[in-house]
Amino acid sequence: MNIRAYLSYRRDDVQDEERDNLRQACREAPEPIELIYDENGTSEGANFVDFMKDDLTGARFLIIFLSPDYFTTAYTLYEFLTVAEYASRGLFLHFTPVRATSEMTLKSLSDIREKILYDTSTEMQAEIEELSRLRHIKWIQDNDAEIRQEIYEKIEQGWQRLIVPALERILPSQDDAEDLQHYYCGVAQQIGEQYKKSLEQIRKNAPKRVSDNLNRLLNDAPILKPPLKEALGALQMSDKGITPAIVAEKTMRNAVYKIINALETLKAGELHKTDHTLWQQAVNTAKQMAGWLVLLSLSDNWWVHNEHLFRVRCRVQVNLSEDHQPYGEVIISRSVLRAARFQYDVNKGRVIPARRDPEALVLDGGKTALMSEVLTPIFKELRAASSGPDNVEEFQKLIILTIEVHYEATGRPCYFLITGATYKMLEDEPWFAGFTNRLAGKLIFIVIDVDDPSCGHDFCKEDISQLLEAVVFIYRQDTSS
Repeated sequence: MNIRAYLSYRRDDVQDEERDNLRQACREAPEPIELIYDENGTSEGANFVDFMKDDLTGARFLIIFLSPDYFTTAYTLYEFLTVAEYASRGLFLHFTPVRATSEMTLKSLSDIREKILYDTSTEMQAEIEELSRLRHIKWIQDNDAEIRQEIYEKIEQGWQRLIVPALERILPSQDDAEDLQHYYCGVAQQIGEQYKKSLEQIRKNAPKRVSDNLNRLLNDAPILKPPLKEALGALQMSDKGITPAIVAEKTMRNAVYKIINALETLKAGELHKTDHTLWQQAVNTAKQMAGWLVLLSLSDNWWVHNEHLFRVRCRVQVNLSEDHQPYGEVIISRSVLRAARFQYDVNKGRVIPARRDPEALVLDGGKTALMSEVLTPIFKELRAASSGPDNVEEFQKLIILTIEVHYEATGRPCYFLITGATYKMLEDEPWFAGFTNRLAGKLIFIVIDVDDPSCGHDFCKEDISQLLEAVVFIYRQDTSS
């Protein structure tokens, strides 16, 4: 299945049955949809928050079963508040409400308000306290009224943004089985149509962006134009037709091959011997062109579902073998629409990511050892410094300052590759949550899970090894070092 949609709902026997009906409609849609939901319930808070990080906050298509009970439990309220915050930032491609009962109307907000603000029963008090914990609101018994008010205001904001526009329309409820099943089919169709629109936009905009940048590079290095026309088998082609033809190649590996062929033609004419400066210009241009082309090897489907994560998280997860780690640079570069930048490892004879993995090397058992070891390489690169301060708090302060200034000045986040094992260690550190929340969307770790035996490459359209090897060939032509 290509499309993933998230269902948020209050679990009970009736709702579970309706979930299954919706899931069936999604499976049978013209564009099949995988419905994602919390299969294990919400009894374990820690597991639930992890689930939220990986699934709900990663959804582009969202469905909510609306019921009065949905707004009275900590976990469904946590889902709703998270959904509302993400919706306010335009991160969902499609949002669909379903009335779980005909009793769910615009007037239901009054009952929700009464429950949140004034229900002091033991059961509701426990839900409010648990929601406060999930939302990282410091619970103080004397401030119960203020905390409840803060929670309700967030609920009301989400209600006005998401629920009011939905309930102002005539929606079937789960009391009308036949109408509802028809509605489910319509929901699945709408999601499929929105998905196709997003794909079309990506398939139109990304190649044009790459082609425009290739054209700019070739205009600065016209020496490559004649041999590229020859490589494309179109000697009479206009200069303007070169880059669209390269981008239109069946695979980006083949597109990079055309650049290699052009370099080989120049080399056969001994340009590298007769004019070293011009040859080096051709090689440098070829490296930049390859850096743009590899961005188009990233799966359009993967991009539809994951592009928004670069704006809201400090982590994007991919499964890559150690040999394929350089492809992480492609994911990074696509997110900021710049050419992928590699380095050439002379010892290993292959390209490596432009930013090396800030792997943790914990040399002592001190409480700040992991922080220091991981932040040191980040600090050195960001500040162009040979070493960092001894004080770890100063480490954080300077890194945060530098990243925020970089983001405000360039509009681009800072990226680092890191292994899944190291990131898991970082997540367990008490300082890390606050650090990443402060820099969400500004500092992003591309987490490479090299231990995953499947190492699935659902984010790449073609064979990664062959694509990277084609890039390596160009980098080997660089004689400047």
